[in-house]
Amino acid sequence: MTVSKRPRSKYLILGLIGQGQFGRVFCGCHRKTGKLVALKDLDQHRFPTHEFLRELRFLLQLSHPNIVTCRALEHSREGRYLIMDYCEGGTLRNWMDRQGKLPLGMSIQFMKDVLQGMEHANSKGIIHRDLKPENILLTLKSRGWIARISDFGIARLIQDSKTGSDNTGSPAYMAPERFYGQYSLQSDIYALGVILYELVVGARPFSGQPQQLMNYHLNQRVIVPDTVPLPLQKIILKALEKLPARRYKSARQMLSDLDRLSELIDLSLSATPISVLPYPPSRSLTDEPIITHALPGAIAALAVSIHSQTHDKHSPCGSHTCIYWAISDSIHYQRYQEEANNFETLAKVAQVCLPEDIRELKVTSQGCVALTNQCIYHLNPDVSQFPFLSAELIAHLRIPFKADIHPHSQWIAAVTEDNHLWVWHRSEQNLDSTAHHHSWFSRPQVPVREAVHQVQILDDHHGIFWRVEQGKTAIEVFTRRGNFLGHWKLSLEVDRIIPSAISYRVLVIPKWDTHGPLLMDLKPFRMRPIPIKVQLPVCVAIASWGYVMADGRGHLILLDEYGQVVGRILGPPSPVAIAMISKTVLLVATNVQDEGELHWVDLNQFDIDFIF
Repeated sequence: MTVSKRPRSKYLILGLIGQGQFGRVFCGCHRKTGKLVALKDLDQHRFPTHEFLRELRFLLQLSHPNIVTCRALEHSREGRYLIMDYCEGGTLRNWMDRQGKLPLGMSIQFMKDVLQGMEHANSKGIIHRDLKPENILLTLKSRGWIARISDFGIARLIQDSKTGSDNTGSPAYMAPERFYGQYSLQSDIYALGVILYELVVGARPFSGQPQQLMNYHLNQRVIVPDTVPLPLQKIILKALEKLPARRYKSARQMLSDLDRLSELIDLSLSATPISVLPYPPSRSLTDEPIITHALPGAIAALAVSIHSQTHDKHSPCGSHTCIYWAISDSIHYQRYQEEANNFETLAKVAQVCLPEDIRELKVTSQGCVALTNQCIYHLNPDVSQFPFLSAELIAHLRIPFKADIHPHSQWIAAVTEDNHLWVWHRSEQNLDSTAHHHSWFSRPQVPVREAVHQVQILDDHHGIFWRVEQGKTAIEVFTRRGNFLGHWKLSLEVDRIIPSAISYRVLVIPKWDTHGPLLMDLKPFRMRPIPIKVQLPVCVAIASWGYVMADGRGHLILLDEYGQVVGRILGPPSPVAIAMISKTVLLVATNVQDEGELHWVDLNQFDIDFIF
């Protein structure tokens, strides 16, 4: 069949996620169901048909929770693909590169996962021959992250092990006999010993060029640091014996020793591969790093909008900051100008009252949008008549809803309690950011299958909403035209999804503290744990350099854009909302009984080893 006559692929490719020795791996989704999959594109020149079919034969024999399963083979006009399970956590190598040495409990659990997968493969008579962190993938389940073996591209049958004549593989993880073209079950055990050593020590037992590695594996004795518990040292050394006969006879044997180790040692296993914050709260460099202002009422919502002179040509001054806070049914607005991180008030507080209590404020480049129980309002501060604030009604939905607005006020999406998606567009003639009143028009409402927990706009054309169902979270993608593109599920219950300064990256706050916060990339879909071990945050602020998370005790955790901890501050207790006023100044809202307080926290006044 010619390429032009082959059917179109059933899968839409979302992005490249990896490059193996035999081809590329893509993230994709089924065009009809939206199910996420990995598509392994096997290059016909480097991976001829007989090799392709051989790997497929191995994969079809393997069905185990700790092995990446092959779901289908597709030969379409787009190419030849193995359709595999998608593992959103990426490779074990990715995790090790980000964090170095993983916590002992998680390292042991990952190794036990891999051993269970290898036990199943061995029971089918298959030897992997290329076990390494790059070929171990991680996926998130309800009990936490689990490891799965992938890439059986150079696997062999046990019955052929005595006739092997090649030394294909990764020299850093190859058993001594592999350098002479010999392999057996014990060759995979040796590779697992190297991986286990690297997990708990933070480096491989040997490093160097291929010829040096060969010499080390053949002749040099392995030394395990004394910091590793003695029972675990014995397991590693047995797996790394030079002679195959002295190693574990099977994956089951090594797994049994690790199970006994788990009973002997408190591994302090946590669901996220993280350590406790490595330092106490940052020391203050001044006597007054936090300035507090009292307010006449409990704060319900807080938002900060930062404007430059180029965005506001009517402004009598340069860049300025607009702070909005809601108390019951009233919205208060104050404008500040930043001079070397000293904020000076430019106007008195403006105020506008709405018919309902305000439940949420959402900032945009043109100001702020207020959400009540049934209505959406656009707040219009008049830059020429300080202090003045008006509220323009965008929509009266008459029933409760969840909504979000585009950062530049181009469109709004809402899902109502009766399960309908509404989308509003701003009129083209009102896209001038200086206009005080905007015309909005709505598209016909679109039915949604079930109630949703949150709506999030991603870019100029796409948004997501999500719901929790049966212990999982279903995420659905839609367009500003009201069309649905696909969906996928997370194996945990989500409490909040928060955008970031990086396109298509969001912060996921789970409902329970079993997993800890996660960073989720949507294009292509990837998830990574955030390396902190604290109470789940009650509020989060987005910064140009990352995030600030606050827990109920007032601990402020500063994270860079990759989720790494860069600082910790002991801030005001019981925060209800936080927002960045500038690159280095944080605004924290708290309530004491029926009165609110706004606290200015200058991050530059703390001993934080980070360039903002």
